[in-house]
Amino acid sequence: MPPERAETFVAPDPVAAAVKGLCPRCGAPGLFRGWLDFAAKCPRCKLDYSAFNVGEGRPRS
Repeated sequence: MPPERAETFVAPDPVAAAVKGLCPRCGAPGLFRGWLDFAAKCPRCKLDYSAFNVGEGRPRS
């Protein structure tokens, strides 16, 4: 059985990530859940976006 390889990610350019709503770790789309809400985590690499929440914007319910 071949050894398992860890998945590697290439981080996107920071400006492109911000403008396009890409994950800062792997570049997958889905950073935003809506116009002003962050998603909970990246659908591809599972990066937890709550660490990046600065507390601005409307509160989550």
